[in-house]
Amino acid sequence: MLRYDLKRKIFLCCVLTGVTVMIVIGYRFHHYRKDPDNNHWSNNRMSNDDLSTKLPGHTDFDNLTYKGTKEKIKILAKIIHRAKKHVRGSKTSDYLREATLIMNNILTDMKVDSAKLYERQSTKSKHICPEVFKGGSFGFPMYYEGFVVEKCENAAPLSKLVTVIKYINGKSKSIDVLSKEVDRFILSVNNVVKNLTIFIAINTEPTSENLTSKYPQEVQIVQSKFRSEGTGINTLVKEVQTPYVFMARHTEILTSDSRLERLIHEIESLNVVAAGGAFRDENGHWRKGCYQSMYRNYTLKYIEGYDESFHECLFCDFIQGPFVARTEYLKANALLDNNETSGLYEDFFLKISQSGQESVICPDSMFHVNANKTANSDVDWKPFVKKWNLHTIHTPQGQTFTQSCNTQITGSRPSQALSPCALQLINSAIKNIMSTCEKTGVICELLGGTILGVVKLGKALPWEYDYDANFLATNCTKCKQLEAALYNAGFKFRNFATSCCKRKLKEKDTIFSGGSYKGKYGDLHGRAVLDSDLLIKDGLSPTKIILDGQWVNVPRNPGLSVRNRYGKEIYRHAEHWRFSGGEHADKMMDYTADTFLPCKHPGYHDCLDRFNTDGDLSFVEMLP
Repeated sequence: MLRYDLKRKIFLCCVLTGVTVMIVIGYRFHHYRKDPDNNHWSNNRMSNDDLSTKLPGHTDFDNLTYKGTKEKIKILAKIIHRAKKHVRGSKTSDYLREATLIMNNILTDMKVDSAKLYERQSTKSKHICPEVFKGGSFGFPMYYEGFVVEKCENAAPLSKLVTVIKYINGKSKSIDVLSKEVDRFILSVNNVVKNLTIFIAINTEPTSENLTSKYPQEVQIVQSKFRSEGTGINTLVKEVQTPYVFMARHTEILTSDSRLERLIHEIESLNVVAAGGAFRDENGHWRKGCYQSMYRNYTLKYIEGYDESFHECLFCDFIQGPFVARTEYLKANALLDNNETSGLYEDFFLKISQSGQESVICPDSMFHVNANKTANSDVDWKPFVKKWNLHTIHTPQGQTFTQSCNTQITGSRPSQALSPCALQLINSAIKNIMSTCEKTGVICELLGGTILGVVKLGKALPWEYDYDANFLATNCTKCKQLEAALYNAGFKFRNFATSCCKRKLKEKDTIFSGGSYKGKYGDLHGRAVLDSDLLIKDGLSPTKIILDGQWVNVPRNPGLSVRNRYGKEIYRHAEHWRFSGGEHADKMMDYTADTFLPCKHPGYHDCLDRFNTDGDLSFVEMLP
């Protein structure tokens, strides 16, 4: 790269700063002229008559004039770096990458640490004690543990921090059915956290006195006849006395996996409005439920995925599942007089993102939900579309189109991504293994980096080296059947049935078998205990995650499992440990996330360093 002298670099930067300021001030001058109120947790500064022209505010341009050149350059550097994280078009991304390199060079000349400048800041949680990671082997083999909560003086009980709010549409349900649903939910909440205040709004004909009076004082049930979900929830929010509200959206039961304290900790630490968790439905299907929104040219489009992560949480424009939110924000920003199928929560989260505030999902927090409902017709969306001045909306439940694989097969290599066909071959191998397990009646689960890839991207990682799966190795006959079936399906694994029959495995024992499928290497691990088996014995469906269109078994709480296995910042990317591992004996644990190796062929279309090192959308869908 050419080495400009410092004066020329500063001149270029000042020109860029000037252009940026002129463009954005044009929007914000009108914005502040209409409403100078700048309340932190309120969207009152946003007019409800037309929300299409407002620009999310991140920089205080009113005070920019009074800052020195060095401070302006640092602000511009952070804006360019943030734009690079969130842009997904190939040409724009390339130009911003070059601009970032030049900017980093300028910052170096100014003796400013660019890495420190760009890093997100977090604060100490006011009410929840911090966690410490105990290492990848601490929670072996089930990984129910990995992070341990430290003792602190500022800890507050959850009953003083959060109120549970649940809305139930009971129009088509009998009183007996409603009573059982409410009983089950309340019992589950009390089993997890004692003395939580619970508010429930039921949209139905007048409820029986027995249903509204049989619960303790902490539980209040409100009959919400002929009122929308938004109005019912707004009525309950007005009565909340705690600083946070848990919006139990579609939640059937609470369990120890719900981890409300984790969500409150990240709201306070990351200074966000809301924090949600992943969820699994009654069929065991697990999702993160994190979406990004594109709102421009009279079009609103949602794409499932994330651009940025911090503290093993994902920044999302829209949260699909249950979430915890600040009570102060909910009281200042009432929900629409709509139902969920009419854009209720799309409006709520769009107001948050358009005002420059943020929400996150922490996938190691997991909720049990019933299946989401979808709108019956476009008529349901008319009020929402009118409010946001839209012509088209692609909802979070909309269609997805995929491109067929090309004919090029590549091997795993440092600094370059697999071709779509090579990646598809790995995905096919994994799906074939899981289908074969199901046909032979052998319980199998994804393992290691394969789970990490599917949790992050819904498929194998684009830099994956191999694939891994566990199988339950406690039945000699089943092991033999699985080995034969895999062979017939085209796999060439080393014999594992003999060891399965001869050895009586203990909990931490493993039968290892390496092999291949159409030239792609993978490993099978025979185990004595698997989460899926434990869930079945408890009368529950195994947790499943969608892998390239197919639901496959994973550990009970896959978000928690990968966090406890790989530690901090797992949603940021690192190439396979064989290429990025350090000098430590266990290279699988001795690598740095949030970085790709310099490309051996700079500028090639498959260079990984052309992609963001955080977020999944760059690897899911190419956008203009």
